Amino acid sequence: VTTLASLYPFSDGYEAWAGSCLDADPEGLKTTGGAYWPGAQRADAFNVDPNALTNGTITLPAVTVNFTQSANDGTDTVTATHAADTGCPSGVTYTIATFPGKTGTASVALPYGTWTIKVPGKVITGGNPTLVLDPRSNSSNTVNLVIP
Repeated sequence: VTTLASLYPFSDGYEAWAGSCLDADPEGLKTTGGAYWPGAQRADAFNVDPNALTNGTITLPAVTVNFTQSANDGTDTVTATHAADTGCPSGVTYTIATFPGKTGTASVALPYGTWTIKVPGKVITGGNPTLVLDPRSNSSNTVNLVIP
């Protein structure tokens, strides 16, 4: 939940999206020119009335994380990391799931963009998967993590 205070009641409203990296914006532009997601559009703007609270919802792409490991050696955390860009100069890492056993499934939401999925301290069979969340796509996003 985010609160933005003292917004001017601009007649066209305010467009919003989740995330701080440049490719989180469906209409984001690369610093070298061109769009990250050609043809993508932001959701409808939120209209802001004077001296009133405005609520709105931002839709994020869903991600299903399937986790399997050969041994139950404690709780494992799954992270999603976005590389640094001018919008998020130090990059962004979110903890997206925690699994206390050998197997589990979690449903999470992430901003648009390219994410590397990791289990810190563990080696994932096939390496750390990369997930591209594209605002032009309605496909399901599933990551299968197998720890030998």
